[in-house]
Amino acid sequence: MLLELWTESRFELIISPKIIGEYQEVCERLAEKRPGVEYHGALYAIIGNATLNSDGHSNEAISADPDDDKFMLVAQGAAASVVSGDRHLLDVDGWGGVSK
Repeated sequence: MLLELWTESRFELIISPKIIGEYQEVCERLAEKRPGVEYHGALYAIIGNATLNSDGHSNEAISADPDDDKFMLVAQGAAASVVSGDRHLLDVDGWGGVSK
């Protein structure tokens, strides 16, 4: 459903270099678990159709999972919301003006 809404331009996908790096790592892990399945096409589609913003920076942890902080920082810099079911991100709803 989310991909469908994105392809209908119902929202803008905002990414950063750190987010791209995480998506790349996920694609590589998936490719190792399921040889022969091509995941990089999806990654290239995301990169080619998303808005690239800077990573942002914080001197302190935002969530209980520091790897998730990049999503909050990018959303804050873009004055955007985060769409996620990740509990660490849901726990910090409202941080820096970022809502879910």
